[in-house]
Amino acid sequence: MNTAQDTLSPKLIATEAFTDATAAVGRLHDIYGRNTGFLRHHLEAYVRGEPLNSRVRATYPFVRITTTTHSRLDSRLSYGFVSGPGAHQTTVTRPDLFRAYLTEQIGLRIQNHRVAVEIGEYPAAPTRQSESNAYGIGPRSKCREMAAFRT
Repeated sequence: MNTAQDTLSPKLIATEAFTDATAAVGRLHDIYGRNTGFLRHHLEAYVRGEPLNSRVRATYPFVRITTTTHSRLDSRLSYGFVSGPGAHQTTVTRPDLFRAYLTEQIGLRIQNHRVAVEIGEYPAAPTRQSESNAYGIGPRSKCREMAAFRT
């Protein structure tokens, strides 16, 4: 059985706070592209007959917002906010397909809660995470998922 030392992964990109939604989505795109490229490279090598001497793993990027109050600026919208205080996060797949949607959603959260969003990647993604739905929402983490990202 393989151990943690037998796993080949790209170096984690540090979590960073963003107050600009376009830059935040750009970071999601960078992490996702780098990690899928890493996996693709190793899969193609394996298909060419190169030996696979360890597990190969990469992670999904995540977006997180932490709030300490129930307040929000524009209560007319049914989306673009989190329901209450706490840390809310979700993983993201295919940010290239959802760039406009993610930019709007992240921008509204930054605007409505007056806080930065954090973009990063998990140290180790559960295998079942790759079985998430087509919208890129993975299994629940210790933080609550952002409900509006599932709309």
